[in-house]
Amino acid sequence: ILESLEKRKSDSEKYIHPQKKFSDVVIALFPIDESKFNGYQYNGELGLSLAMNASIPLDHVIHAFQAHGCDISWDYSQDLKTQYLIFNKEPSNLDINWYVATYIKNYPELVDQPQWQEGYAGIIQFLILFAMSEIMQDRALKHV
Repeated sequence: ILESLEKRKSDSEKYIHPQKKFSDVVIALFPIDESKFNGYQYNGELGLSLAMNASIPLDHVIHAFQAHGCDISWDYSQDLKTQYLIFNKEPSNLDINWYVATYIKNYPELVDQPQWQEGYAGIIQFLILFAMSEIMQDRALKHV
């Protein structure tokens, strides 16, 4: 796998990385504790990083995550075009259904019979759906 990734590294840098600036959401998992590497194998906890378009209003969502015990930091890029969310510990008891029902009023228009995951997967599901909802509502207001 590593050999395959290395072979495609130049293509990735040439074709994929430049597209990040046009993305509404960029997701990455990262190792919390670098000392937990054993060669190429990592045996520690992962963190979750999301870079999102700054036009997506996250303040209420971030405060709800914090109120429910999430270890999350939130900041903006210097040009204020991107906001960064970093979860340093995977949450275990978030009710993603509550987040969706509370913050995405048009979710029945976007998903049919969703199966919400736990932990980081559920957070990713929620935040992507939230971003889609906000972008669609913004475009509807602008008649795009």
